[in-house]
Amino acid sequence: MEENSNPVARATQAHMEADEEERDPESNSLQQPLLKRSRTLSSSPLALVGAKVSHIESLDYEINENDLFKHDWRSRSKVQVLQYIFLKWSLACLVGLLTGLIATLINLAVENIAGYKLLAVVSFIEKDRYLQGFLYFTGVNFLLTLVAAVLCVCFAPTAAGPGIPEIKAYLNGVDTPNMFGATTLIVK
Repeated sequence: MEENSNPVARATQAHMEADEEERDPESNSLQQPLLKRSRTLSSSPLALVGAKVSHIESLDYEINENDLFKHDWRSRSKVQVLQYIFLKWSLACLVGLLTGLIATLINLAVENIAGYKLLAVVSFIEKDRYLQGFLYFTGVNFLLTLVAAVLCVCFAPTAAGPGIPEIKAYLNGVDTPNMFGATTLIVK
């Protein structure tokens, strides 16, 4: 018997040819979409471009270099280009200065709180009240940790942790909602 006379073999071969045509972008007609979006979440480790599987969006850092963009930049005067460059570097400098200022203020606050705590413990130790010094030290640490945990849980969950992985993710194009808000800054 011939292979083509078997209906199962014909259906399988037709399915394989249809899969090949779907995978080959050159054989796709102009009316068919290049990317088919799935409405269900995928457990596949490969991400599809444009697929909405999460509320976290990816930023696009590619430079838009189409003809309109190039024409716009060529039509600008040297003063406008220099103004753009100056403003870009001024913004980068301002971000660096504000980051350093905030880090310094946080460091001063942490050192002052720890300094007052240790001064109180030393005063207990000088009076030979070791147990009270230990309980004071433990109680203050517990209270500070409890306040930090309540602030993170109730007001700004994104403030938990060091923040370095979040910055790396943002610079790689992942835009997590509410990551860089005022409440996160204050709670942090």
